[in-house]
Amino acid sequence: VTLQDGDVGADYGGLIYVREAELTLVDSDLSYGVSARGGAIYGYYADVYVSDSSFSYNESKTDGASAARGGAIRTEYGTTTLSGVSFSNNTCDRGFGGAVSVYQSTLIVGTSTFSDNSVGALYGGALMIWDANATLTDSRFERNQANRLEDGDQATGAAVAVAGRASPLPPSGIACSACS
Repeated sequence: VTLQDGDVGADYGGLIYVREAELTLVDSDLSYGVSARGGAIYGYYADVYVSDSSFSYNESKTDGASAARGGAIRTEYGTTTLSGVSFSNNTCDRGFGGAVSVYQSTLIVGTSTFSDNSVGALYGGALMIWDANATLTDSRFERNQANRLEDGDQATGAAVAVAGRASPLPPSGIACSACS
């Protein structure tokens, strides 16, 4: 499957929007998607499975009222599984996760590559894991950036940022094996 050139502006899911459903993508190329959350894919109470695929030049842009989230993928309240996936040149202009952002979800990443992704300000040049748990295995992070746009901006976690809140929300956590 090849999907490209989708722009939903301040709405969610530049190429794919999934709500209370399951999405499986194999051998796919998603590029040039634009939205406020999930430049390529936005999942809400959804399980997203992607393998042997690539995400490039997707963008999450702020709508001015809230932070942008997930240059390529944003999921909330579900499980996101990525295997053999390449993320390159995805951006989040001001917010969370240049390539992938998950919130109160589970993220499982295996044998994947994150290169040249960026967040304009705030957290996670490649990955932002917020009130969520993640397992990363045999994956590579290269040249990802968290940049400051203005004085006083935060720029944290050029590759990965993990944050969590106190009870009653689950604590965030990350396990990494054979990653570089």
